[in-house]
Amino acid sequence: MIELIKKIFAGVFSVIGNKRKINQDNFYINGKILKDINKETYKYNTWSHEEIYAVCDGMGGENDGEVASRIAVEEIKNISQNKKLDDSVIHSAIDKANRKICQYISEHGENCGSTFVAVVIKNDEATIYNIGDSRCYLIRNNKITQLTKDHTLTAQMVDAGMLTYEQAEKDKRRHSLVQHLGIFPEEMTLSTYKNSFKTEIGDILIICSDGLTDKLDNKGIIEIVKENENIADLPYELVQSAIDRGSTDNITAMVLKIQKDKEEGLIRILYVIICVCAGLLGALCALISLILFFNK
Repeated sequence: MIELIKKIFAGVFSVIGNKRKINQDNFYINGKILKDINKETYKYNTWSHEEIYAVCDGMGGENDGEVASRIAVEEIKNISQNKKLDDSVIHSAIDKANRKICQYISEHGENCGSTFVAVVIKNDEATIYNIGDSRCYLIRNNKITQLTKDHTLTAQMVDAGMLTYEQAEKDKRRHSLVQHLGIFPEEMTLSTYKNSFKTEIGDILIICSDGLTDKLDNKGIIEIVKENENIADLPYELVQSAIDRGSTDNITAMVLKIQKDKEEGLIRILYVIICVCAGLLGALCALISLILFFNK
């Protein structure tokens, strides 16, 4: 039996939101990043064989947060064609992004920063890297799992047993970051969280900024996934649901789905058929040659 090649549906929907003047979120998907920060919405869907995807949420003044997130996704774009994309390559990109953001802060005298979450999918394994509170979820068999770790004050309090997860989701301090890009090395060493797992056909990954999760909890996300059989509609529906529930922040939702690549699978089957036919034809020609030789 021939195993079909996996392919990835990759879609993203990013909006300024109801109260922001610019979009400080950014992303990397299939060679694209958000360039027009004043664009109200950005929607993009594709079939992709790329190995890396990212969402970054900029923080800071009106004209600075988007700079930090743009720097971060540009570093992801710079390494996107690297054949290794291992830990050393990812950590190098994170370090470069952090140093460039710190340099911008020094030169302009404005504090800014960015969250960071990237997903690398190679063969049957996916690896998630994150700093800050932008998240990545896995939807499998109608169950949702958060694959990232929030670098927030409330997350630390949950780890210490001072808050429950449910309390932390509603706490006013839930957006107080303890790790993000834009921290000077002499002040703190960045600690990137890493998580790896084996992918399965049908897996859905949702990568998003906190504009989505601020108003949409795990139960809400699962409900929207169940209601939308067309995967191409899911990024929009997730964002719109967060807006309907009162989110005023920038919102970015990226959706990846692991599927069988039927077209490439068919090509493989045809290739095998052609090879078999060619082999049979070669054997037939050899047999005819032998018959003619002995009949001389």
